[in-house]
Amino acid sequence: APPEETSPSLQVGSIDSVTAPNYIVIDRLSGEVILEKSSGQKIYPSSTTKIMTAALALQRAKLSDTLTVTTTALSLLSSDSLKIGLQRDETVPLQDLLYATLLSSSCDAANVIADQLGGAGGFSGYVSDMVAMAKSIGCTGTYFVNPSGIFSSAHFSTVADLARMEAFACINPDYRRIVSSDEYVMTATNVHTSSGWATARNGNPISELTSLLQNTNISEITGAKTGTTTQGGYSLACTAVTAGGRELVAVIAGIPYDNGKGSAYRVPDMAAVLAEAAKKADSSTAAALITSGEDLSAALAGAAWKLWCRKTCS
Repeated sequence: APPEETSPSLQVGSIDSVTAPNYIVIDRLSGEVILEKSSGQKIYPSSTTKIMTAALALQRAKLSDTLTVTTTALSLLSSDSLKIGLQRDETVPLQDLLYATLLSSSCDAANVIADQLGGAGGFSGYVSDMVAMAKSIGCTGTYFVNPSGIFSSAHFSTVADLARMEAFACINPDYRRIVSSDEYVMTATNVHTSSGWATARNGNPISELTSLLQNTNISEITGAKTGTTTQGGYSLACTAVTAGGRELVAVIAGIPYDNGKGSAYRVPDMAAVLAEAAKKADSSTAAALITSGEDLSAALAGAAWKLWCRKTCS
């Protein structure tokens, strides 16, 4: 009989055990690269795209603003897209749409955000503005054609760019609160008239990573966003704090889909990357401690990045 297939052991392995072909860890405040492998290589970001979708939405509108679900938003979905169940002509608060987008990775919610917050340019205009925002914070290898990460050969990024996007998104406290929540009960709308018609549950492996990293230099996992497509494989972006007080942003990508078997490697790979990066970060004499109320714009590297931070943190 053929040997049984085995899944990777859920323990923190060495950095050499990482199967992801692309990864990076940066210090969120300084932008210092602590650990990387092929971080500038083109990858297909899938749902980690939604990091930028949410970051731009939080720049454009208030959480209490209501957006209307259109035929356009619903028609631009693939058959296998994750959905929260929005209906045509439904009016939904931006806050609910962001929880659905970031926790349960709902593509219908992401599409409504783009369709309604794109101004005169509509859906495509919003996506173009996502690309422009990415460039403004120093991303040089990114081009998006949709707000959800549905696969297209013309929709790509790099783990280095995604780390910058996550670092930028985390400046906003509403983003941090949403992406780290366990679940969110959707409020009543004109179509779904009872509160709790759906629940956005966090599908990101925060608790698994926290448990796995207990005996390392990582003291806390503060947020995460997964991505999966058959073409691009498995990816994961997350933020974490080291025992020495440094906040890290880590991104891994390109774990082969392999008929769904690749999902078993995502958490062990990220754990190994974070554990190694935390050791390096805490041994560095340049460790930047997180200070409550710190002016982040003065700490982040790069003129364009500082410009965005001044707009957000002022």
